[in-house]
Amino acid sequence: QGLNVGVIDTDFDDHHPAFANRSLKIGRVEASSSKSAAKTHGTGILAILAGDPRSNTPGLIPDANFYVFDIFAADETGQPVADTMSLLKALEWMKASQVKVINMSLAGRSGSQALQDAVKYANSKGVVMVAAAGNSGGAVEFPAAYDEYVIGVGSVRYDLQRPSYSN
Repeated sequence: QGLNVGVIDTDFDDHHPAFANRSLKIGRVEASSSKSAAKTHGTGILAILAGDPRSNTPGLIPDANFYVFDIFAADETGQPVADTMSLLKALEWMKASQVKVINMSLAGRSGSQALQDAVKYANSKGVVMVAAAGNSGGAVEFPAAYDEYVIGVGSVRYDLQRPSYSN
């Protein structure tokens, strides 16, 4: 209760019933000529975490304070894409908001010194970071690949085995 939790993902559907009684702080990368990414993933992740106990999506930690930052745009095929600078802006916003847990539903094939420094700094301040390991079936991607600072999360099938696409 009262924990400041950050969610870095796509935007979310603020009319979803799971968020009816939620006070969510929202950050976004400055508007650009890019088309916005679909809100489905951000809505799903935020509903799992922050859902209303009185709704059909009760949420895992509904009494936390949520800080949601959209860093995604749509590419030419409509797929969500983000860049390191947007992620760094989101992490800076999370730091200023005194967030203690950050969920990052994103993975990239290459890291950077700036990103490593940002997650290392957050870790040194006691921030717990969780990031997607990736969905390409290969090695764990960044920022989850900074395994001394970030908890990487992959998917499992119903039989608790890793599917071939999960890193």
